[in-house]
Amino acid sequence: MGKTGKKIRESKKRMRKTRKRVRKSNKKRGGGGSDIDVGSRIQINQTIYEVIKILPEGSTCKVFKVTENGTNHIYAVKAIYKTNKLINAANHELKILNLLKDNCDEFILCIKDHDFTNQRYNYIVSEYIDNDLLGSNTEVTARLVDQLCRAVIKLHQLGIAHRDIKPDNIGEKGNNIKMIDFGNAIYKNDYDPNNYTEAGTYSYIYPELYKTSSPSFDLLQQSDVWSLGITIFNLIYGIYTYMFVNGGIMNIDDRQIPPLINKFIEFAANPTEYKEKNNLSKVLEQEADKLFNEIMVKADALFEQGKTEGLYTINLREILTGKPENQKIYVPSTAPFESLPVTAVTYNTP
Repeated sequence: MGKTGKKIRESKKRMRKTRKRVRKSNKKRGGGGSDIDVGSRIQINQTIYEVIKILPEGSTCKVFKVTENGTNHIYAVKAIYKTNKLINAANHELKILNLLKDNCDEFILCIKDHDFTNQRYNYIVSEYIDNDLLGSNTEVTARLVDQLCRAVIKLHQLGIAHRDIKPDNIGEKGNNIKMIDFGNAIYKNDYDPNNYTEAGTYSYIYPELYKTSSPSFDLLQQSDVWSLGITIFNLIYGIYTYMFVNGGIMNIDDRQIPPLINKFIEFAANPTEYKEKNNLSKVLEQEADKLFNEIMVKADALFEQGKTEGLYTINLREILTGKPENQKIYVPSTAPFESLPVTAVTYNTP
């Protein structure tokens, strides 16, 4: 991409730096792991694990890289703070992970054990993930898109909507990706539209969800495909989509993001027309449509390559229309499925 490629790389560096600042901020607010440190031992049921690394933490939990006593196998331990609200959340996440326990594969996180009897934390032990896509320089290839699509289709076939697909929640293990963090996931048989609560990350939430207070489960799964499309766009671009229409400014209130995403959909439909109608920043007004087109050329090439090679893939142009019927993952007709979820459409391989 020349100069554009350089800017994309610089944007990815800015994203990683911002993420580090957020983590430091979390620690200052009291999120540090003073009670569990490197060298600490954690007993979960009958197994002892030794902490060898403190991993980036979330707002509701601490995460550790551990070795299993006696085998030296490496795992991750998620220690969820034990408050009334988080106890329910932990039970919910565990139920989803147990549903996946017999169905985890090379693209979905596998759980090993859990213990909710500790007075301070609820523990979940899972396989250890090397990295996540936000913190890596992984190139977006047709094979990467295939793996992401397979993970989402697998979840949807099992009757699960993830509801928080983003680069942070996609791990890397060896040459494969792993869908992780099921704290916001919903199982179809447990879902009641009348008790719907918003979840996810503003930058990736499907705009259609803001139009209803009781979305169907199909819409939740379609939202996963939207989030997947935005994830792939952001991995190619190296920066959040809404920043296209916000002058590259990242420090905005979360409540401002949903309307910006709607503006982005308008921009995606016709970048040149949108640029003429709106006052983009000087940086973007000169090259927004050019950069967008370069990204979409890359996305188009990935889509065509995926179909040529018989892979799972997405048509990002279709997804960015925002229409529910366009939130689809393309699956080769040779795939061994008895039935496909609403988010899948088959195509004939060459």
